[in-house]
Amino acid sequence: QTLTAQQRAGLAALLRRERFSALPATTRCAGTVPDIASEVVTVKAGTRSTATLVHGGCSPRFTAVYQALAAAVGLRYGRG
Repeated sequence: QTLTAQQRAGLAALLRRERFSALPATTRCAGTVPDIASEVVTVKAGTRSTATLVHGGCSPRFTAVYQALAAAVGLRYGRG
């Protein structure tokens, strides 16, 4: 799905606010069972690419970005 300029600008602002590029490449949350899927977000800007993978729910900054991106593209997951 193609995002509008306004959606892209909003996501870019959120990425800066959450300091997404400073998140570790991989976060494995303590106590998360192995059969829970990991979530990954890859951001490409020009020639730069930043990917972050989180296994579990211990990164509020990552979760904020993931949920905003999911909402922007209409992704439905979980029990919805």
